[in-house]
Amino acid sequence: MTAVIEYVEGHYETHIICYGQAYVWCPECIVVGCDCGEMVILTASEPACHCGLDHAALVRETTVSRGPLRETPLGQRVSGVAGRIPAFGETLPAGTGCH
Repeated sequence: MTAVIEYVEGHYETHIICYGQAYVWCPECIVVGCDCGEMVILTASEPACHCGLDHAALVRETTVSRGPLRETPLGQRVSGVAGRIPAFGETLPAGTGCH
C-alpha cells in the first residue's frame, strides 16, 4: 500500500556562490513508499514512481496549500496574486506589482 512518509513544504534554499548568494526555489514535495517497494520523492510536476505507477491524486491531495502566507528569501510575507508570477501581458490589481 502506498504511504506518505514525509511532506516537505516549498521553500527557498540559499546557495553561497563566488559573487554572493543565489536563492533557489524548491517546490513542495512528498516522500512516498510506493507499492513496488521504492521510496520516491514526488512533486506536482513529477507524480509517478520509477515503476510507472502514477501517484498524481495522492500528490494533489497531500500538497494542497498548507497556508495562505509564505515567506520570500528577503523575509517578505506574500499571498494570493502577489505570491505568484503574472502571466505575460497580465494586468495585476493596484498594489500587487513592482513599485
